Amino acid sequence: MANKFITALFGDYSKKEVKRLGKTKQKVLDLEEKYQAMDDKELTAQTAVLKTRLADGETLDDILPDAFAVCREAAWRVLGMKHFPVQIVGGIVLHQGRIAEMKTYAQPQEPVQLAHPLGVTLGQVVVDGDNVYAAAGQRVQISG
Repeated sequence: MANKFITALFGDYSKKEVKRLGKTKQKVLDLEEKYQAMDDKELTAQTAVLKTRLADGETLDDILPDAFAVCREAAWRVLGMKHFPVQIVGGIVLHQGRIAEMKTYAQPQEPVQLAHPLGVTLGQVVVDGDNVYAAAGQRVQISG
């Protein structure tokens, strides 16, 4: 009873967090056409572009929308799979070092594909779960 009152008064944390992360997710989705228009060579060159942006002082959070959008397009071209919006949110959560649980989707390892390149940049990648090997295999396929 008291829990319902507090939630009614202050709102549900999970709903607020999903709404907050939705802004970054939308930035990723809005970049889809930009990266679709690139040929394979241009898309591959984006890794260097993102590293340059980091060297110039931008943070991983600054480059996250572009990095995720590039990874999403690469996954589509190489694997024929495009990350769903909920998986983008899962990738953002993993990037933040938090736990992301994907309960309702058959490919819960796909958010790892998004968060992994950003974590590798800092040498801070920890992945644990039933589908770790599948995610690692897909990452290798995408990266060459």
